[in-house]
Amino acid sequence: MESFDGSYRTLRRVLRSQGVEFREKRPMVKPAPPGMVETYRSGKSIIDTGKRFGLGRDVTKRMLLDAGVELRGPGRPPQS
Repeated sequence: MESFDGSYRTLRRVLRSQGVEFREKRPMVKPAPPGMVETYRSGKSIIDTGKRFGLGRDVTKRMLLDAGVELRGPGRPPQS
């Protein structure tokens, strides 16, 4: 961007026209803390898991997904 003579939008449009694929917009999230995956897999909900680690539902969900955890559906019991 520093060497480009134009705005961010113009640069983005030029790159897109050249076939560059952009990452999905999402804020960066730290890796799941030790024990989070095991807590969720033990049957705790995303909300309860997050509370145990002092985190909100959305951040907890993202951390679990980034850790490769397959999430259960809402209201479903843990899978054995």
